Amino acid sequence: MIDSHCHLSGTVERCGFSTLEELKASAERWPEWTVDCGCEVAEIDRTVALCEAHPESMRFAVGIHPLEAESYCDEVEATLVRLMSHPLCVAWGEIGLDLHGDGVPDLALQIEVCARQFAKAAELGKTITVHAREADEHMLLLLKSLPTGQKVHLHCYTGGAEFLREVLALPLDLCVGFTGAITFPKNEALRENVEIVPLERILVETDSPYLAPVPHRGRPCHPGYVFDTARVVAERKGVSFEEIDRATSATARRLYGF
Repeated sequence: MIDSHCHLSGTVERCGFSTLEELKASAERWPEWTVDCGCEVAEIDRTVALCEAHPESMRFAVGIHPLEAESYCDEVEATLVRLMSHPLCVAWGEIGLDLHGDGVPDLALQIEVCARQFAKAAELGKTITVHAREADEHMLLLLKSLPTGQKVHLHCYTGGAEFLREVLALPLDLCVGFTGAITFPKNEALRENVEIVPLERILVETDSPYLAPVPHRGRPCHPGYVFDTARVVAERKGVSFEEIDRATSATARRLYGF
């Protein structure tokens, strides 16, 4: 099993441990691989260092999250460009748009920062990990600007069916990540989204330390909980858990190149 998106340095702390080894030892199960995401300036170095300490089971993605758009500048961009050539770096992200709630960065700034990062990632041939929340119309335009065949992980999908169908129809190598949110009783619409996405375009992820799946809801999430999300995906696709493990792992390996 591969947890295709998590925030491990923050997860270790939120779970009350000092090291990743301690967290792993406390977990009932742990995926074979994790893709660790550093999407704030302050956490990029920690993300890279943690992955370098565990190259046998980790890869990383780095970028600037839309809620951190005000921190993006030429210096930060140069750092990200440099890290794209790191042998353990598999993607630029998570990047995108987020219009949820009050106090978010100005939409125009978010679009500018996202567009700059999209362009750099595409130029460098890197997979893009996309965060899109309550900004469907604008995100669709940005995705349409990407070159044909661009690899995209639409991460933690919690949007509607219409937007999902639109992005799946784009001429991109786009896969959709589902988190523990699909296990929440009230989220039947998200489980229906699982049915829309072809099996070979589905990824499972935890987005830990957030969105712990049922039956762990209310606790800090960690990659060991990805199996609970995978079981719900299996139920909605009408296939075995083993088939979901095989298919999603193969998709993650292909999209991220490891």
